[in-house]
Amino acid sequence: YGVKKNINDALGWYSRAGAEGDVNAQYNLAEICLNGTEVKQDIETALKLYTAVYYSKTELSRISATNVGFIYMNYYKDYYQAFKWFLFATDYAKSKDKACNTAYHNLGVLCESGQCPEPELNNISGAISFYEEAANLGYLQSMDALGRLYAGAKQYKESTYWLEKAVSMGYTPSK
Repeated sequence: YGVKKNINDALGWYSRAGAEGDVNAQYNLAEICLNGTEVKQDIETALKLYTAVYYSKTELSRISATNVGFIYMNYYKDYYQAFKWFLFATDYAKSKDKACNTAYHNLGVLCESGQCPEPELNNISGAISFYEEAANLGYLQSMDALGRLYAGAKQYKESTYWLEKAVSMGYTPSK
């Protein structure tokens, strides 16, 4: 619309608004920092901003908790913190709406990979329970994971159910 895109100006405005408590600005700045959108990726700043947004207890809190968990899981390899933050994301949504499906899926990933800090969940059964939560909320990758895990356990009826459901929703399952 006649305004030249300038990431430095955008960062400046987001930073000022975020410093004044604008949660949307803090979230957007965290996204830019995490993704390295036209700037150098800054994981530490993204983590601080997402954490602040979580504690604002707004509509962005749940997704921010999921993003904090993602950072701990994928960048710091701190699976205890990742697990804790993914649980925050799911607990914040007592109604279990679709916004927390990524957190449930990532809890399943931690359990399946043997990285879950809770020994009683650190197994395939724990993974299945979290994947089912996410799949029942429509998360396609969890449906695929369930199909794969059930096939590995020779539970073909369950495997077929989840894989066919994922495909019917447009997902191409893993091979």
